[in-house]
Amino acid sequence: MHAVPTLIEEHATLLPYLVELRRAAQDGSDQDLLAAIAQAAKALGPDLDGHISLEDDDFFPKVAAYLDPMIVQPFVQDHREIEQVRDAVYLGKAAGAALRADCLTLCGLLEDHIAREEQMLFPAVRDVQD
Repeated sequence: MHAVPTLIEEHATLLPYLVELRRAAQDGSDQDLLAAIAQAAKALGPDLDGHISLEDDDFFPKVAAYLDPMIVQPFVQDHREIEQVRDAVYLGKAAGAALRADCLTLCGLLEDHIAREEQMLFPAVRDVQD
């Protein structure tokens, strides 16, 4: 599918922000964590929203039609969970230890989601034409 290279590129752009956010949440000062959150705001905000929209509204329906709707359902569910945790981080729903935990959860969810897409889903549809 033609969207796969774009999605992989967007993953590659996001991953360094996750590395820094994880580092700051694990070992950084409160200021380090707040700086990492601020630095990743665009990548985890509008950029991530656009990425999720591309997958949910265009890519996943095509995959579901080609393979099976049940294959994409876990990925759609991941998106809702990612958005919920991301919003807790960025809408000030957590502070202190809870904020650190939410940041680590967000990093883990995104890293796992990206790995499953790139290792399982994308190879399964690589030869499908839009």
